[in-house]
This record gives sequence, C-alpha cells and structure tokens, in this order.
Amino acid sequence: MGKGGKAQPAAVAAVPDDELRFRLGIKPGHKICLFHAPKYLLPLFLAGDLKLTLDWVESDSDVVVYWLRSEDDAVHVMTNLERMIKRDGRIWLIVPKKGIARQHDFVGEWEDIRRAVLEATSLVDNKAFCLNDTEYGTQFMSRKAARAEARTEYLP
Repeated sequence: MGKGGKAQPAAVAAVPDDELRFRLGIKPGHKICLFHAPKYLLPLFLAGDLKLTLDWVESDSDVVVYWLRSEDDAVHVMTNLERMIKRDGRIWLIVPKKGIARQHDFVGEWEDIRRAVLEATSLVDNKAFCLNDTEYGTQFMSRKAARAEARTEYLP
C-alpha cells in the first residue's frame, strides 16, 4: 500500500524489470537522473554500474526519467532538462494513462503537453512504451542533426 492506503501499481507489469533499463536506453556507466521515481523502482536503478541522482540533475546526463506530476509545468521542466543532457542523451517523460490522469486531477491532455514541449524545445519525441498498467513514457531527444554534430565534436 502507498500513501493514503492506495494500492501500488503492479511493478512494471508491461515491461519486465530486466528489460526496463534496456528500453530506457540505460547502459552501464551512464549518468542517470530520476525525478519523482516510484520507490518500488529504485532497486532496479540502484543495481549495477550507474551514476545515479534522485530529484536533481547534473549537466551532461545520459538519461533523465521524469515522472510528471499534475502540478508540474511540462514545458518549463523540459526546457530546463534539455540543457542538462548530453547531445545524444534522452529524457523520458512518464505520464499517467488517460483514465488515471483524470482521477489524479492531471491537467491537460497528453497530446497538448507533447505539442507544447516540441514547440518550446529543440527536442523530438521518437519512442513511447507502456511502463505499467497506469503509466506510459515518451522519449525526447535532440534532433538528429544535433546528435551528429555532437559525435563529430569528439573526433580528432
């Protein structure tokens, strides 16, 4: 049971634990940031060779996973996170499914939030998957040209 006696969602019912890090693009040695992560997922991220931060982000992060809350301004969050990831890094925005979102006073439709983020940033969304019975995630990355430029910067 969670806060207020509410049942916890099934622990990653749609994506098994051993696949979740792979699906999120997390590799050993990556610098990872989790914002508002459910406690039941923390052991998955604490295992292995990761540089992990919780609820704050370091510059040049490889992957940021942000569980959007109803009071968050998604555009503000994403414009700030965009500056903190590597050019080939990724930001996963995790949101509640439509029916669950309404139950938790989640304001706005996902499509409107997604469109606003794409207009306000130089990010593109290129992947999505069902995290569990109540949430799904969308991956945002820098545009392909920016990622290619990042790769050539490191060549001699």
